[in-house]
Amino acid sequence: MAISKPAIPPVTSKRKEEFSGIGCAFLLIILAAGCYGLWNAADENGYVPHNKLTIVTAKNWSIGEYKNCTSANTAEMKDEPQIDCTSFLEGGEPKKFEVRFYGVTFREDLKNVFFTWRCQKNDGTNPAFTCDEQKITK
Repeated sequence: MAISKPAIPPVTSKRKEEFSGIGCAFLLIILAAGCYGLWNAADENGYVPHNKLTIVTAKNWSIGEYKNCTSANTAEMKDEPQIDCTSFLEGGEPKKFEVRFYGVTFREDLKNVFFTWRCQKNDGTNPAFTCDEQKITK
């Protein structure tokens, strides 16, 4: 009958363990930076919704109807945007509503531009309007 020797686990050096810990930390930092970059790209391209109290100027807007609206890209509009959804000849009364925007309502890197949105009036729900398909115009 053969006697088997007990299995001895391999001895790992402290230095090897330190390098694997540093490698894991570095990998986590790279992964976090990648996720942050992806989130920002999705946000800037209109995939992340933002609900904001917004001053909406419009007239004769039916539920479910789409209108083209514009907003100025100014710092004053960052926290409370104003969108104008009227045509040249049609006036409108500004009122405050909660609006869901798919896209950012202010960009510091752009000067003297307007955002054009495709907005839909929702059926009595909050948000009252949903705006997407943002385009930048000068």
